[in-house]
Amino acid sequence: TEHPQPPTRLKIVDKCSRSVDLSWTPPHDGNSPITRYIIEYKPSKLNWYQDGERILVHGNQNIAAIFDLRPATIYHLRIVAINEMGESVPSDTVTVITSQEVPDSPTSVKALVTSAESILLSWLPPDRPNGIITQYTVYYKVHGKQDS
Repeated sequence: TEHPQPPTRLKIVDKCSRSVDLSWTPPHDGNSPITRYIIEYKPSKLNWYQDGERILVHGNQNIAAIFDLRPATIYHLRIVAINEMGESVPSDTVTVITSQEVPDSPTSVKALVTSAESILLSWLPPDRPNGIITQYTVYYKVHGKQDS
């Protein structure tokens, strides 16, 4: 009996803005059944050991959903197999970019009257853009007039 080999063929089979589904091929078990897998994931710019998240999955699974991710973020994922002898080395890493979402509203919106016919607007981008902001749309209404 020995430590298992790491899982192979990691594949993102589905993704949305806040979750991904990850599948893999079970490895050689080291002549002892694989009891669990540890799925490790982290945003691409962060450190595995300080910032990585981990979820445990039963050893008979070869697909799992990872939730509570951030939109429009690059993640690295890898898997460790566990048997009675201990843990495998981590698998190769797979990379995914979660889908975008509608952005939060802009912040610090200010209006400055510059003349009887014009207003200068300023704002800061949203704290959570949830993707690439391609444009801002400004809506206005003349005070005392009905919406059309």
